[in-house]
Amino acid sequence: MRLLLLWTGFLLTFHVTQLVQATEINGFQYGLSELLIPASERCNILPEEPNLAAAVVACEEAASQGDPQAQFLLGELYLIGQVIPQDYDKAKLWFEKASTNGHAKAQYQLAFMYYRGEGMKQDYTQAYIMMKMAAVNGYTDAIDVSDEIGSLMDRDQRALAFYTLSKIFQDFAQQLKQTTPSHLELHSKPQNSGHSTHQEANP
Repeated sequence: MRLLLLWTGFLLTFHVTQLVQATEINGFQYGLSELLIPASERCNILPEEPNLAAAVVACEEAASQGDPQAQFLLGELYLIGQVIPQDYDKAKLWFEKASTNGHAKAQYQLAFMYYRGEGMKQDYTQAYIMMKMAAVNGYTDAIDVSDEIGSLMDRDQRALAFYTLSKIFQDFAQQLKQTTPSHLELHSKPQNSGHSTHQEANP
């Protein structure tokens, strides 16, 4: 996960506003059992959820605490607009947060928002970059889609996308160079016990 952050950290230079979090609705409080429910399950919210408002708050709290899956699912709630009012700005915000945490499907959805121009100016270059990152991070559906987006880009757009992606991977490789030697040093250096282990060959 740490390495995936290095790939996406250079790319995402978004100006993100903070979502105001509600901590309580009509005095509703969670029992201890809710603390055991994974964030992803708490965020799988259906319209028939008996306490819909509280369920959304639980999802927002998990997302605000940095849970990438909760951030992604909250982004989908705002994108679809079936459970809560559709809000492209908030969908983009939460997809961006999940993307910087290496969430491949969030990168995929964010790429589609750029591709379609949902709540933002259509941007094939950014869509292509994000779709490629989703593919690199393991979301295989993004491979063919990135090729499709690439076919719609002009020469300048492709050049910018390729340059940005190459910079991402160059920075990643540089990070590896800085971290790998210290990690391998203990394994590569012979242990010095204070006695020579060299035996001279007999003449």
